[in-house]
Amino acid sequence: MESLVHYYRKINGAFLNKAWREGGTIGFDIYCKTEQDLSQPKFLIFAHYEPANRDRIRALVNSESTQDFYIHETDLIKYYKEFLIGDLSKDLENGMPPEEVLEKAYHVTKQILKEYFENIGSSQILRTIKDVTQVMRDCLLVCYPLPE
Repeated sequence: MESLVHYYRKINGAFLNKAWREGGTIGFDIYCKTEQDLSQPKFLIFAHYEPANRDRIRALVNSESTQDFYIHETDLIKYYKEFLIGDLSKDLENGMPPEEVLEKAYHVTKQILKEYFENIGSSQILRTIKDVTQVMRDCLLVCYPLPE
């Protein structure tokens, strides 16, 4: 039986603080790991992020607790696409200078690549870079429009 461990990523307060910005609409399940079966750890849903739970979850994650918390890979991909990459597109649409959007896109790309190399190389995670390159292309077209 294939291990499910590689589908879950450890998260911390810094990760959650980014996702919990004012007006954020992203939702995801937060898991905790149990070691009941020594051959295969299990991940149980601890909480679902929603505004009503935000402060309680933030306090627990930032506490001195020894409990680690995780996010499933599919929610992590959603986080990258809808939150980080979505913000890049919104920044460009809202008039942020393309050079600044490109710099932010560079940091998002680094974060995605770091995730890819540190966590057994999920091709799903790597595919999100395609969305970042589309934003970069849009930035370059603002700076250097194609001739008609």
